[in-house]
Amino acid sequence: MLRVSIFGAGVMGRRHARVFALCESVRVVGVVDMDTLAAQSLASLIGGTVMSTREALASSDAVVIATPTDTHAALASLSLEAGLAVLVEKPICTTTDRAHQLAQTAKSNALVLATGHSERFNPAVRALFAATESDPILWLKTSRSMPTSRGPITLNLAVHDLDLARFLSRSRVELAFARGDSDRVTIGTTLRGASFGDHAVWQRAPARTRTLSAETASGAIYQADLLTSRLTENGRWLAVPDEEPLLAQAHAFLHAVATGDMSSLATAEDAAAAVRLALEAEALCLQPSECLEA
Repeated sequence: MLRVSIFGAGVMGRRHARVFALCESVRVVGVVDMDTLAAQSLASLIGGTVMSTREALASSDAVVIATPTDTHAALASLSLEAGLAVLVEKPICTTTDRAHQLAQTAKSNALVLATGHSERFNPAVRALFAATESDPILWLKTSRSMPTSRGPITLNLAVHDLDLARFLSRSRVELAFARGDSDRVTIGTTLRGASFGDHAVWQRAPARTRTLSAETASGAIYQADLLTSRLTENGRWLAVPDEEPLLAQAHAFLHAVATGDMSSLATAEDAAAAVRLALEAEALCLQPSECLEA
């Protein structure tokens, strides 16, 4: 029985605790949060115990870190030093250098360190990834909006789409341009050095939206609604996997812990690349020019 502790009893911590509690051969043993009442509430739901950081590290085989972003690096480092497998929410941390350090620590100790870019496990994204295995994406457009959000728009929201651009194009992604402000940003990327990605993100928007469009080398056009997990190819509905994204991610993480196979997860290096792009975009958006080129 794999013992898992959850760091963070907020919205994401509760979601992770729920799905891990559904997994066979897993026992969610601990909940860690500075808010004792929130920790007690979550622990009572999953049959776990409220623990200190030290107690959780000593009582677990793996941890899920769903705390504020500025605490991710320290908690991930402590967990890896304790010999534990780690799933840390996105963004992995706030600097690329720190992300690379965490990746090296995990590699040196042969430990699993995965990042919760759960949009990779959206059924529509999984179906699109499979459909384009031998028909590469040449053009990608994403749009994302939320009525409320906390933190920098690039690091908190756009990082999803920057990771998707790398994941779906199966290529290195570079920044082409970025413009916007704290509420809205548009980011252009190059895929394979020539193809193009266009990513628009709003926060404090009237409603939630998450859409994706792609064109492949063969000329196939894909349209996806990531909120409803629906996908079309040239107007024809495609079958998509029938599994909740967070649960699919949890299963992939547990598979990685058991076998070392990280192929379907966002690694620390994947996460570092997304953070790098997000920070580069943020730096451009802070400059006064109306149209900024990388």
